[in-house]
This record gives sequence, structure tokens and C-alpha cells, in this order.
Amino acid sequence: MMKKLAVVAAFGLMSQAFAGPFGLSQGLAIEEVVKLGQFVPAEGLYTYVAKTVTNGHTDFDNYSILLTPKQGLCSVVADSKEIYSDAFGHQLKRKFKELTSVLVQKYGYPQVSFDFSRTFDFSKNVGFWNTEGMWIEDNTWMDHLLDRSRTLNATWENGNRTNVSDESLPTPNVLLPDALVRIRLNAVARSASRGFMRLEYRFSNYAACVAAVDLKKNSNL
Repeated sequence: MMKKLAVVAAFGLMSQAFAGPFGLSQGLAIEEVVKLGQFVPAEGLYTYVAKTVTNGHTDFDNYSILLTPKQGLCSVVADSKEIYSDAFGHQLKRKFKELTSVLVQKYGYPQVSFDFSRTFDFSKNVGFWNTEGMWIEDNTWMDHLLDRSRTLNATWENGNRTNVSDESLPTPNVLLPDALVRIRLNAVARSASRGFMRLEYRFSNYAACVAAVDLKKNSNL
């Protein structure tokens, strides 16, 4: 009896270990996904959206997934609740720091990009929030985020990553759990005073799902 209980407990722990972000794992069929959230079809091919999921996060109120009949679930995108911010972007930066710090505890240090021309390696700049020259006070910060001349994002990606900037340093090999190959958190501006966080997870079957979308989209040509 004790042996049986041990097996059941081990299986429970194993199931938790393989549970993906928000309780959504690679390859889940739509019949399984709808049990975890009120997902309905969206405009994009094989795309489904839900306002909440069973294992969601209180900061997020919009979830979008890519799920094909053959590959099953292959990506999850979560958008946060709207964040009102001053022109300097203080409130968005604060939420970005908060969420990134939580993700670092689970996935390690990411590559962090503050704009198109300059990137920083979290592992080499642990105290980057106070590093001289970082996040210089700029009352056009939100304007630039809105016109996409500036970005604020953190990326975790499998493999030996090397940042694209000449100023940056290469980051160590990364192996993400739960069949994930990429995670990205970025700030998005809706206006000069409003924005939100977007958190995207891609599983190892993502490329196959994109190929399936392209095949379906072009099937009638």
C-alpha cells in the first residue's frame, strides 16, 4: 500500500514538474485546453483567446494561444492589465522590473534590451537598475516606446545566446524547462500615458505550428 502511495505521489510531482506556464503545456489538444480556461476562437488561424485561465496570474487578464490540430498547443501570450504611466515610463518600468525579477528566480538571467541599439546581459549586470547611464530620466520615454523607436524587453532563449550589440557580452548556454524554447517579456505602449506588459512563451513545436498556419493560409492559392 505504501509503495502504491509513493508511486501516486511521485506521479503527482512529475505532473507538476511538466506543467507549463499558467498550467498550459506543450501539445495540449483544444479539448484539454478549454478545461483550463474559457478559450474561444480568435481572428488568427488556430488562435484562441481567454480572459482568464484556471492557473492564471492576477497581473494578466488576456491570454492568447496558438494551437494546431496536429501539433497541439505551441505558444502562450499573456497581456497584463492596463498600466497608467507618466511620460518617463516609471510605472511600466517598475512592473517590468517586478515581473522580470520573478522570472529570473525560475529561469535564470535573460538578455535584456532597453532600446534597439543597446543591450545588457543580466548575469553581468546584476545591479543594472542602478547602473550609471541606465534609464536616464527622459520625459519622451513613453512617446518613443509608442512609436517603437525604444523597446523594453527581456528574452530567455535556448542555446548559446550572443547579444547583437557590440557593447554586450555573450550569455551562457541556456536550457529552459517544460519544453520551452523561448520566453519574452516586453512593455507595450497604447498611448503616451497607458501601456501593458506582454509575456510570451514558445514551446519546441512552435516552428511546426507556424508552418501549419502558413500551409492552411495558402492552401487555396
